[in-house]
Amino acid sequence: MGNKSHLLDLKDLGTEVNFLNANYILDSSYKISKEKIDSLEKASQKEGLIDARLTLYHFLKVYYKKNLDLASFVDASDKYDFWKEKYEERTKSSNLLDFYTLLEMDKNKFENQKLKSLNQIVDLKVKNQLYLNYFLIFMVTTLVLVCYLIFIKLVKEKKDKEQKLAKLGENIVTYKENEIVLKHTIDQQGQKMKEILANVNKIAILRKQLKDFLDYLSSIENITISPKVIKSAQVDLEAFFSNYSDLAIIAAKDQDSIFNQDNLKIRGLSDREIKVMELIQANYTSKEIAILLSKSEKAIEYARRNIRKKLEIETDITISDYLSMVN
Repeated sequence: MGNKSHLLDLKDLGTEVNFLNANYILDSSYKISKEKIDSLEKASQKEGLIDARLTLYHFLKVYYKKNLDLASFVDASDKYDFWKEKYEERTKSSNLLDFYTLLEMDKNKFENQKLKSLNQIVDLKVKNQLYLNYFLIFMVTTLVLVCYLIFIKLVKEKKDKEQKLAKLGENIVTYKENEIVLKHTIDQQGQKMKEILANVNKIAILRKQLKDFLDYLSSIENITISPKVIKSAQVDLEAFFSNYSDLAIIAAKDQDSIFNQDNLKIRGLSDREIKVMELIQANYTSKEIAILLSKSEKAIEYARRNIRKKLEIETDITISDYLSMVN
């Protein structure tokens, strides 16, 4: 190895220094030539390797120290310290570079996580929008269905109302027709009653004449007609005219008049006095009333006075006018 004159490469420089160090440890009297040391230094300078230089100058420090070469030892120590500082600076730079590398990696990782989070947010927004669309579709469908059901219900109610109105209209038409028929019937009955009332005076006179005639027959002694037959004829005529008188009184009544038995003012009157009032309201004179009721005219006047007294009618007001005002 000591006869090599050419420069060593990176691998040979480290191997050569370790080989020299091993020889020196095994043989303390081992000597290294000046040319060999210069060759090793030139090789380390050419390659610019800090690790190799530190190994070389550390070996030379030990070597010069044991050989008591103080000048060379100091020179080797200075070079060793110099390159040691360089090594530490490089180590720091390497550590700083590693730190920045790690920081960049963390930054990239954070960016990746951020991007992943953004993607997740976007996906979540898309899902939420999709769910919202489904919900809106459901709500719109439900609303349309509810509106349709309400529309059907309203149409049905309208149809029912129209049917009820049509039926009511038919009932109204039927009622009006019945009302017309009833009114016509009432008018006919009223006309007949007027005709009956128009003949009351004549019938009353006829009754009086027949009664007088029968009384005359009863007073004759030498008559071939049996008194029993005359009496029977009087009873039949009396029954007929009594029924006719009641019919005239009923025709003269008005259901809305004061002759309603619930009226408190006339409850103190007798039945005969009420009949007299009904005939007075129908515009019969006292004489005609006496004939209809088979009473004397004085009895009718007495009934008139009782009516005035019980109903508290003033003297300057006739009973007929009083009844008209009350009605």
